[in-house]
Amino acid sequence: MNASIPGSAAALSPVRIVAYPSARDIEASRGFYVEALGLEATMERPVLCLSSPANPSAQVILAPTGFGVPPPSFGVDLGDPRAVDAAHGEALRRGLRVVYPLRDEPWGVRRFFVEDPGGTVVNVLAHNQDRQAPTSEPPVERATSAAYRPPAASSSSCVPRSTMRPRSSTTI
Repeated sequence: MNASIPGSAAALSPVRIVAYPSARDIEASRGFYVEALGLEATMERPVLCLSSPANPSAQVILAPTGFGVPPPSFGVDLGDPRAVDAAHGEALRRGLRVVYPLRDEPWGVRRFFVEDPGGTVVNVLAHNQDRQAPTSEPPVERATSAAYRPPAASSSSCVPRSTMRPRSSTTI
């Protein structure tokens, strides 16, 4: 792709990479990451986001079982929805398998999940500028655990409150 085209894959520069470890017991995992490793909970719903007090972009996100099917191993925040579109185009050009379609989520994130050449599922995302963008694709059914019910949009963010820009919905 051409680096001179805004949002082209050649011009991409991820703003953060977020780990999504398996979380069979979110409360026990929360205790471990907070008490043993010093992270702080910066978002509780719809997922648990833990961030480093020293480096707020260093994050771990724990989701309830069945929240994302297939669950991604990590997320790459490209910082701009146009960059997500460019990465999606590049993934398709390369013949990679998109396992969750490109869409605007109700909580203000444009994203898709792609299986990299080694089989790892990656959440490629960016926050929409208006944070309330409508979903342009038809709803995708996702398996959810019986105990999990997605909450209504909230003012929580996966960025520590001290470094947040005003936002009207969650970010993952």
